[in-house]
Amino acid sequence: MDNKEQTFETDNIQIKYTSMGKGKPLLFLHGGGVRALTYKKNLELLSQRYHVIAPDIPGFGKSSVPEELWNFEK
Repeated sequence: MDNKEQTFETDNIQIKYTSMGKGKPLLFLHGGGVRALTYKKNLELLSQRYHVIAPDIPGFGKSSVPEELWNFEK
């Protein structure tokens, strides 16, 4: 299955994400300490039925690291 890597930018943070498959959208969020493509086999399986969008969470993989700490006040 072909995967397409794209970039989304907001608030000076670049978020890299992989998109693959067709169908209803499914947002795949990976666990800490890894990047989304660590789960490539799972993503490929899910993409047989869904349009999978798998971002690298900021600070992991190819996404940038936020300049300031995140909190719930913003």
